[in-house]
Amino acid sequence: MSKSPIFWVVSAVAGLLLALIATILTTQRPGPRPIDPNTPLMNPAAYSSMEIVPFSMVDQNGNPIDNSALRGNWTVMSFMFTHCVLACPTLQGNMYRLAESQTLRNEPVRFMSVSMDPENDTVERLNRYASDMGVNYDRWKLVRGEADL
Repeated sequence: MSKSPIFWVVSAVAGLLLALIATILTTQRPGPRPIDPNTPLMNPAAYSSMEIVPFSMVDQNGNPIDNSALRGNWTVMSFMFTHCVLACPTLQGNMYRLAESQTLRNEPVRFMSVSMDPENDTVERLNRYASDMGVNYDRWKLVRGEADL
């Protein structure tokens, strides 16, 4: 009794699948590499040649703020607008949790949320928004530029 051609095709495909699965299961993947203290993440001086385009805005209290506010600290930035009802509340909530986390609470990390709607996000509105969120003004600035930019 001879086997049909379909039997041989199915057998060949099954054999190839088994070989592929065996290869995947037995191939060693490299583990995580140890962090080198000279990597840019661990050495902020490595970023000294990177300049942020000069900017001038005002914060939630009406105080002028420019790119010098970003020097000397890591800065986590977000872009938002206060009347956003989709992604912004989640983003700002995550920023708040990060700012208040035990991990970063005593670290030189600052936070900046830039309004993308300066026409509606007045200084007063940014201040109310920040106050409602419980923002620590020493570490976190909500800023706006001019509407005609």
